[in-house]
Amino acid sequence: MVDYRYLDFVKMFSSGPSYPKLKTNLRLSINRLKLLEKKKTELAQKARKEIADYISTGKIERAKIRVEHIIREDYLVEAMEVTEMYCDLVLARFGLIQQMKDLDPGMSEAISSLVWCAPRLMTDVPELKVVADQFALKYGKPYAMACRDQSISTISEKLIHKLSLQAPPKVLVEKYLQEIASNYNLEYTPDPQVMQEAEVGMNPLINLEEGGKGDGDGGASGYGGGASGYGGGGGGGIPQQPFSFPNKVPNDSDIPLPLDLNCLHLGSPTVIQGQNGGQIFDYSGREANAVNAVSRQLNDIEVFNSSVNHAEGTTVYENGDTNGHDSVTEAECHGSVDIPITGWAPCVLLTNPQSLTNCFSDFKSLIFARDPHVIVVSETWFSPSRPASQFRLKGYKLFHDDREEGRRGGGVAVYVKTRITTALLPSENVVDVQPHVPDVKVPHELECLWICVGGNTFVCGVYHAPSAPTGKLLLDHIVNTILDLRRRHGSDTIRIIVAGDFNHLACDRLNAALGVRNLVQEPTHLNSTIDLILTDTPEHYNAPILLPPLHHSKHNCVMLCPKI
Repeated sequence: MVDYRYLDFVKMFSSGPSYPKLKTNLRLSINRLKLLEKKKTELAQKARKEIADYISTGKIERAKIRVEHIIREDYLVEAMEVTEMYCDLVLARFGLIQQMKDLDPGMSEAISSLVWCAPRLMTDVPELKVVADQFALKYGKPYAMACRDQSISTISEKLIHKLSLQAPPKVLVEKYLQEIASNYNLEYTPDPQVMQEAEVGMNPLINLEEGGKGDGDGGASGYGGGASGYGGGGGGGIPQQPFSFPNKVPNDSDIPLPLDLNCLHLGSPTVIQGQNGGQIFDYSGREANAVNAVSRQLNDIEVFNSSVNHAEGTTVYENGDTNGHDSVTEAECHGSVDIPITGWAPCVLLTNPQSLTNCFSDFKSLIFARDPHVIVVSETWFSPSRPASQFRLKGYKLFHDDREEGRRGGGVAVYVKTRITTALLPSENVVDVQPHVPDVKVPHELECLWICVGGNTFVCGVYHAPSAPTGKLLLDHIVNTILDLRRRHGSDTIRIIVAGDFNHLACDRLNAALGVRNLVQEPTHLNSTIDLILTDTPEHYNAPILLPPLHHSKHNCVMLCPKI
């Protein structure tokens, strides 16, 4: 007689995953990936010296062949960094995997990406195959097959792009050669035919919805899709994965809630009358009396610079004192404004000028032409000899976090319009809300700045240097700060925007932990997408537009405009 209870018992343990085995191989994968990343980076540096020697001796064709190898290795290293981050994330939430029978949505991208990349990195990291097999036992073979066949949408688009088997475009090879020659003080003239083909039809305002989709119809544009672009498209371009901005289905919760003027903690509130007889409405159902503008202070607000004191988390004015504003608190800075996030979103410009001090006139021209609400600048290079007070913008308030004295370069700044009018209900009534520094303490090792804009949007400006050892600290700080802001203000009433030059720091963890999405899907620096804008309300924005770099910078500017 068959004991079915015994068979069920055996089946339960024979077909399920081995959690100790999974954890061990995740740790082994992380260690092996770190060693490989270090080794390949060192080899790439040696290869660059070899290419410089080829350029100096006139062996240009040989140098181009070697550059293609370096580009592929750079892509592979970035893919390994992303994979390492996913392994680390799975280990951090290992208890969740053990306790939950089904796949947690917050883990879906990490796990599906690991299963997808396992056969592609198995030669270098055999432990990943064991990890993928254990996930197949945990979540079923159909799920594992769907991941391997790339038939599900949760696989990291960045990882797919970095491991794509496409030859780099010729223009990218030329730009690499230019960069290497510049680093070794060599003269190199790029192939004029290749560069001319790259420039034909190039529009300085590149719309990502029109190019870079890898379908072969992108034309010859330099940054979008096409034969010689950075992104995908026919003719051997490196394909970018398609990116769709979600169209949120409206429901009752999406209808903007009425704004209670009693909760606007404005020292001198300015309520601008509409065309409706100068009346506003108390949405409890009673019509209020007409309200005249109480004060016009905000019209004449002084444009001054402020920096963030990381230790105290307060605003310190440029002249060194607080001008009677000791202990500036969030409430005094209009931090409790209840603006519906479905009614307004700031226009954001991100740039890395690689020293704003050397191209401020170009920067001012760009701002005058584009008129954004918020400007995030990485690598300001402000210093005692070139202080931030010399780089003010009329009509904008400057917040900045400079590097410590004695350390050259770096720094991050955020310019915010001094007057941001946010619509009330009905739409013809608006209220002015001043930008301010929220109650957030930033570790002094980080180049990071938090600003509250328009009463409901928290903007984080970031610069992470390529060799900085603070990557994990920065990601931890961003995650913990956003979770705290959501806890204090409510996740449905605030918007998060994180923007800056992250270099090769993998930010997929932010998507997994916070649900924020990077909207920049095209390379912004050579072949790398390192200037990022992440937000938790992507449905409120159009696709970003890439603008030409400022002055001698190699970073494209990124313009993000709202739909609402």
